[in-house]
Parts: sequence; C-alpha cells; structure tokens
Amino acid sequence: MFKFEKNPIFKWPVKVQVPVDGGTFEEHVFTARWQVQDSDDLRKAQFAPGADPVKVLFERALKGWEADFVDMAGAPIPFAPEMVDEARRVPHVKTALVQSYWDACDGGLRAKN
Repeated sequence: MFKFEKNPIFKWPVKVQVPVDGGTFEEHVFTARWQVQDSDDLRKAQFAPGADPVKVLFERALKGWEADFVDMAGAPIPFAPEMVDEARRVPHVKTALVQSYWDACDGGLRAKN
C-alpha cells in the first residue's frame, strides 16, 4: 500500500567529494533534511527571470542538517540561512546537496542515466 503525502520532510545523506592533493577526492557525508517540492512550482520559481535555480531549491526544500555537518574542529554548525548561502558558494558542497535532493526525489534515476 502506498500512502500519498504531498510534501514530506525526510533525512537523506549528502555525499561530498572533497578534492585533495594528488588529483583525488575524499568522500565526506552529512545528513540533510529535505522537504519534497511540487515539481511544477519549483521549476517555475527556479527559472523565473533573475532567479538562481540552486538558491531557489535550497530556500524551498532544504529544511536543515544534522549534527554531522561540522566545522574544521568537529563542532556542529547550526542550520541558518547564512550558512546555507555559504555552503551554496562552495562548488563541491553545492553539487553534493543538489545531487542529494534529486537522488531522493527521483529514486536515483539521474545517476543511472
């Protein structure tokens, strides 16, 4: 049985590929809290004149992160709009967050294609 819920909030892993010396990456994982968005409404907002599609996604769908999102000393970083904006400006973090949302919402179909 499938129980329909239009905009559930859920936790999903974010796998960040952090570049390191020597041309390789280290995978670091933290947990984000997302809320499913209406696809049509999200698309309209993301592609409105002057909109930043990633910023729109994060403002609408990213509802938080767990205590595994930490600073260099290992202290949890509280979820706040200014931290979301800072994370959005780090390319490998931005990419990982976007991938996390879409992996969760489309069952990983983008990665399989």
